[in-house]
Amino acid sequence: MIRFAWVNALERRLRLVATIWAILALLWLPVDILILPGRLAIIFTFARFTLAAAYLFIGIGWPSSKYKTPEEQLSLTRVFVLFCLQLSFIGFAGSMIKAELIALVTTGFVQGKWTIAALASAYIDQPLLLGSMIGLFPLFFVQLLPLALLIVAGAITLAWMLPMGGVFSEQLGLLWMTAVTSTVGGLSALVQNNLLMEVSSTAYRDHLTGALTRHVGDELGATEIERCRRHRFFCSVGFIDLDHFKEVNDRWGHAVGDKQLCLLTEALLHGLRQSDSIIRWGGEEFVVLLPMTSKAVAVQLMERLRQQGLGHRPDGELQTVSVGVVEFTTDGEPDWPALVALADKRMYRAKEEGRDRIVSDDS
Repeated sequence: MIRFAWVNALERRLRLVATIWAILALLWLPVDILILPGRLAIIFTFARFTLAAAYLFIGIGWPSSKYKTPEEQLSLTRVFVLFCLQLSFIGFAGSMIKAELIALVTTGFVQGKWTIAALASAYIDQPLLLGSMIGLFPLFFVQLLPLALLIVAGAITLAWMLPMGGVFSEQLGLLWMTAVTSTVGGLSALVQNNLLMEVSSTAYRDHLTGALTRHVGDELGATEIERCRRHRFFCSVGFIDLDHFKEVNDRWGHAVGDKQLCLLTEALLHGLRQSDSIIRWGGEEFVVLLPMTSKAVAVQLMERLRQQGLGHRPDGELQTVSVGVVEFTTDGEPDWPALVALADKRMYRAKEEGRDRIVSDDS
């Protein structure tokens, strides 16, 4: 779920940056038209409109669906595409302007040469800006490093292909400053990413047990159910309630009861798969979300956990649980709330039938 928050934050930054870049690409058009010769101005006008459209497509027009999981949004891939597009445009603009400069030098048009050379300098220095803009995105180091190397490699390529008459020391200085700004931007990205992880962990986790909160569980469950509906996947849910939990609180106190809840969560974390989610539903009730899991497999999994025991009571006895199991496709419930309600109903049947058991049907 923390990854879900990270992808959402990355998506928001991506949309904002792509939209701003699209606007800036068009706002720069008057400069190109005023300085560049007519033929080149027309080429740049077409290129800038194309670039702006590409930015908007990447940022807000990329095919997506609310039914997709965060991993399917491909936000990180689009960040790389965004920076690659800008570097490619810089190279295109620089090469076109360099050709114009060579033509002006040949004809001896000195005034035009220096005017266009000033514009060329603005393009060649843009990797510096790109390096600093890495800091706008929350990134892990393994994601940050390729992006920073991409920008530095782009600056090296531009310095080699488009020297624009500059001396070697000036080109070396540009490369050095690009590396520095990319490093600073990268550190900023790491810092905000760490902050996002801490805030997400605090906001999404139950402070006592470390399980997901009910609000977050509802959001995650609804997303998973819609994904299963779309792709015809299995998705099972287990509703777990500790047996005789009130007795534990009454006899040994609420501090011991809290410990029982933590022991249950710890046992579930060790017994379930990494793809499964544990949600504290309320009090001693927990919901387990089991994606890509049929009812038969879910029952086997819950039965194994039940037999192993989910912690010990203060008197040394195993802590037993009552469990209701449902599966989205098999039980035919329309949505996440209805699915959880059915699992809750079956959990109460397990209690009525003697506790310490699993109920997975309505017969």
